[in-house]
Amino acid sequence: VLSWLVVAPIIQADDTKEELVRKFNSALRASNAASAISAADQLIKDHPKDATGLLCRAIALAELKNDRMTAVEELTKAVKLSPTNAQAYQLRGSEYFKLGKIDDSIRDFDKFLELKPEEEPGHWQRGICYYYAKEFEKGAKQFASYEKVDTNDVENAVWRYICMVPTVGRDKARQSMLKIGMDRRLPMMKVYDMFLGKAKP
Repeated sequence: VLSWLVVAPIIQADDTKEELVRKFNSALRASNAASAISAADQLIKDHPKDATGLLCRAIALAELKNDRMTAVEELTKAVKLSPTNAQAYQLRGSEYFKLGKIDDSIRDFDKFLELKPEEEPGHWQRGICYYYAKEFEKGAKQFASYEKVDTNDVENAVWRYICMVPTVGRDKARQSMLKIGMDRRLPMMKVYDMFLGKAKP
């Protein structure tokens, strides 16, 4: 889930803007949609050439009002205003996914990674999109690369497995399951054993 945390890297050293963003973040944490949108609108008014307000408004619309279509519209404005703002593509890609627009989601995630290639190994969201787009080999490759980020994530191993099954079959997919050290979340290691065939559903 994308939340107020994603706004932090966008903030500039402007006291007025920082104060508005603090108000936005506080309202978002409190699930106060009216106050969050008000702060975002003021950011847009005071800083019309900066995409921060549009990103904040989109986050509030998506997270607090479940208005994902309008959030996408706001993010599209942000992309037009700031075509190299990687976060705008990441946010819009996530909203496209939630709307079931998988191809659009992949395109935005691709653009995000074009702008921030260092984020590619950890971009599990694109891997899930590949699965739903039936691009299973790309999905398996994406989840395999996540091992550079975390070798203790059962969900990642399972997503790679289900991406592999359609192309190599269950047995081969099971034989090449990613090795997990210890995922401490209950009941993840039991889930891992189930996909390995060591436990029953």
